[in-house]
Amino acid sequence: MKYVFLLLLICLTLPAFAQEREQQIYAPGSSFKNETGDTIRRLQRESLEKQGYIKPDIIELSLVQHSYMEGSQFGILMTVPDVVSGCWDVSQLQYETSFIEPYYMDVKVKDYKRTKIDVENVQFDCPVHNKMTTALIPLDARDLQNRGIRQIRFFSGYVADYYNIRHMENGITLIPQSMVIFKANRLSGERKDRMTLLFGKNGIVTLHVPMAKKGDHVEQALQNLAYKNALSPSPDMPATVKRDGSVSMSFTDYTGHVLSQIGEDGYTLLGEIMVARPFDGPQGRALTNVPLQVYVTEAGKQL
Repeated sequence: MKYVFLLLLICLTLPAFAQEREQQIYAPGSSFKNETGDTIRRLQRESLEKQGYIKPDIIELSLVQHSYMEGSQFGILMTVPDVVSGCWDVSQLQYETSFIEPYYMDVKVKDYKRTKIDVENVQFDCPVHNKMTTALIPLDARDLQNRGIRQIRFFSGYVADYYNIRHMENGITLIPQSMVIFKANRLSGERKDRMTLLFGKNGIVTLHVPMAKKGDHVEQALQNLAYKNALSPSPDMPATVKRDGSVSMSFTDYTGHVLSQIGEDGYTLLGEIMVARPFDGPQGRALTNVPLQVYVTEAGKQL
C-alpha cells in the first residue's frame, strides 16, 4: 500500500513539474534549450509565412509627438526595418496592449502581412517606392503616471524586452533593460542608455534630396529615413519639388538630436535613400536602385 501511495504521488506531481520546467526554459538568462519547442515554433512561423504573415525578428522603437497630439500625449512608434518594394505591399504591424496592475503595461506584437500586387506589366506597373511596416501606440504620460505604470513590457512570442519609465515635468524617458527584439532607435543621455522625449519642443528640420530627378518617388523613402531618426511628419508642410526635380520635406525634431548635428555650415548629411530609375540594358528597359544622399538643415534654410 505504501508503494501504491508513492506512485500516485509521483504521477500527480509530474504535470506541475513539467509546467514549471517549461516556464524555466524561457526565463531571462536561462541557458536551457528546448529543441522540440524551437522546432514547433519554427514550423508554425514557416506556415504563417507561406500565407503571407510574418513575425518580425527586429522591431525598432521611437518616441514621437505628432502635431495633432497635445500636452502630455505622445506615441511609441514601432518600425520593422525590413523594406519591401516593387509588386509587394505590407500591412500595419498588429499588436495588443493591456495594463497589468499595479505597475506594468504589456504590448504584445503579433505579425504583419505581405501581399503580392497584381499588375499587367510587372516591369513598369509595379510601385517604385519602398514600404516599411509600422505601428503607432498612442499614449498619455499623465495617464501612465496616474495609473502608477513603472514599466512597459514588449512581447513577441516567447521573447520579452522591458523598458522602465521615468516621468519628467515636461517629458518622458524609457530606459531599456534588454533589447533582444525591441531595440531603441536612438539612445541619449550621458551613458546613451535611454530614450527621452520632451513635450512641445517643436524644432523643425528640413530634409533635402538635391540629386533627385523628375519622376523620382522619394516621399515615402524620406519618411522612412525620418522615422529611423525619430522625426515626426509635419502634415501642414508638404514636400516641395523644384523644377530640377530636387525634393525637400520638413519634419519635427522633438528630441533635438537631429538639430544638434547641424554644424556651422548650416547642414549635415543625414543618410541615404534608394530610388528606382529606368535604364536601357542588354535585355531592354529595366529598373535599377540608385542611392541618393539626404541632407538636413534648419527649417527654411537652403543647401
